[in-house]
Amino acid sequence: GVLLFRGVAAESGVTTRQFAGMFVRGNPFFALGSVVRYWRARDEREAIAGTERLGSTRSPLTVEELIEALHDPRFYVRFEAVVAMARHGEDPQLIDALIEVLEGNEPSLSTMAAWALGRLDDERALEALRRGLGSRYRSVQAHCIRSLGSLGDRTMLPLLLERLAGEQDIGLQMALASALGRLCSTEAVEPLLDLLRDSGTKDARIEFAMALARLVGEEHRFIQLQRRTISEPGTAFSQETSALKTRLAKAGQAAPELLAALEAAAQVLAREDLDQGLALLAAALRLAAGDDLELPCHVVVRACADQMERLGPQRLEYAVLALHAVDCAAPGVGEG
Repeated sequence: GVLLFRGVAAESGVTTRQFAGMFVRGNPFFALGSVVRYWRARDEREAIAGTERLGSTRSPLTVEELIEALHDPRFYVRFEAVVAMARHGEDPQLIDALIEVLEGNEPSLSTMAAWALGRLDDERALEALRRGLGSRYRSVQAHCIRSLGSLGDRTMLPLLLERLAGEQDIGLQMALASALGRLCSTEAVEPLLDLLRDSGTKDARIEFAMALARLVGEEHRFIQLQRRTISEPGTAFSQETSALKTRLAKAGQAAPELLAALEAAAQVLAREDLDQGLALLAAALRLAAGDDLELPCHVVVRACADQMERLGPQRLEYAVLALHAVDCAAPGVGEG
């Protein structure tokens, strides 16, 4: 039998190994059931649910149906198909389909395709996202920029820095800030601080602060402190300041005046006296921003201290960012 079938010409581009692999990757039984449900959908709601299930299977058996869903006349089915492809995982056919959507004329779907390609670590996806920076739609450009940052494409750093310097659109500024923060571009510290200072919207400010937080260290510390300051900022800042003082004292490399300044700030902040407490904290952070801090953190802490003294409780993101920067870079602190 083997000798006989070796001489039979195949009409399909799928090899025997690839065909067998379709039943190994993902859940083949769930995949086949999802395919049946997709084709039997009677209305848009069922079609959307079926398309979602196709992506959840992560099985090659559902690839053809996902591509078919991209051509469905119902917009939300096409939209769900793009989301499902991102959930499905890397597959050459799906990447080609997403690139086609990205470069199409429907910006609402193109932006989603840019987001989906940002979750797939594939060179073709990178090339398509780079081309997307020249899209005539700003929303598509913004999502391509964010995805390039998510994929760690440092080859685009010079271009992103150049665009940030002359960009006036707030949406693109936020996207560029996010990408430069993810790429840890030290050259972006000063421009990002300028954007944070001049921004008039809360959403943009937190985006710029988040970019700086990623640039100087691990973002989870910034996120945790920012969340805690929403309801009881004084208590959160007091606890963080006390913890910083403890870690610095334990490291044995902090001057007594710095430890005393942090203790004074923590006590005032514990009483929810934000005006005086933040002023004391700013003075303490100036002492902490010495030669022992790495340069990006040094710049960020001093800039934040200036704004804390000037604006006080009006701009709490400066205190969050300053404490995060010190926490990431001061000797012995990041270990706490």
